[in-house]
Amino acid sequence: MKTYRVPNPPLFLPNTMYLNLKKWPAAPGTFEVNICISENGYDGWFTYAVNKPPTGFALFETRSHDDRNTGTSAIFIRLTELGTTGRNIYKDAYLSFNNRLSNGILAAASDMAMMTAFLDYLNSLGMTLASGAALVQQAKTQALAPQHYNATPANVVDAKPGVVVLA
Repeated sequence: MKTYRVPNPPLFLPNTMYLNLKKWPAAPGTFEVNICISENGYDGWFTYAVNKPPTGFALFETRSHDDRNTGTSAIFIRLTELGTTGRNIYKDAYLSFNNRLSNGILAAASDMAMMTAFLDYLNSLGMTLASGAALVQQAKTQALAPQHYNATPANVVDAKPGVVVLA
């Protein structure tokens, strides 16, 4: 008799953007902000801030596979459902924001400040319904709420005041 591994159901909805708060084990109560875009519910990519002295912070992307394996993730806040146009807007925003950082037009004091500014930029393009600071605060509040604290895998909640749908 053969046994088959049944895959876990996907953690995310396909073609959806999430704000991800990751715990820093070395500093309890401290979080790192990432943006996660799911392509098919399992695979996608993360956008995050990296400090590259002497030039400062920049946005970077890395592929993710099997998004249930979220490791240190504390919470995921669903921000946007992305169609082809939405994905193109995000790609352009990512490139434009990084270009402004590399040209010295923008600067950030920390990775949290930079990701908050990037969320503000996405908000100005209609990709979120709240400011970066409001979204980060919502994520922190949700991550520490009893129903979400130390959940494995990390829970997913909708952003307040809502989720943007882009064609």
